[in-house]
Amino acid sequence: MTYTKAAARKLAKCILDLHEEKSYRKIARDDFPGVAAGTLNRIAKEGGEWMPHDRQILIKLGLVEPRSKALQPEWLVRRKKAIRRMAKDTRKAIKKATE
Repeated sequence: MTYTKAAARKLAKCILDLHEEKSYRKIARDDFPGVAAGTLNRIAKEGGEWMPHDRQILIKLGLVEPRSKALQPEWLVRRKKAIRRMAKDTRKAIKKATE
């Protein structure tokens, strides 16, 4: 899922408002742990027009949700296990034949 421009602008305004009281380093440490102060500075100065491409940073900024692990049907799980087992057996047979 992607973020909207309105959400990015709102985040930039929020960071600018916080910057009136404290430095970007303190904002990064207290409000957005794991996001560099320079990244917050650039987002705020650009007014939300520039955003980092790293999905983990966007998650920490609260712009996108972390992906949930999709459930797979049981038949697909069994098929993948069978394929892995066949590949392992094939590797064993090749190793045994080359010894």
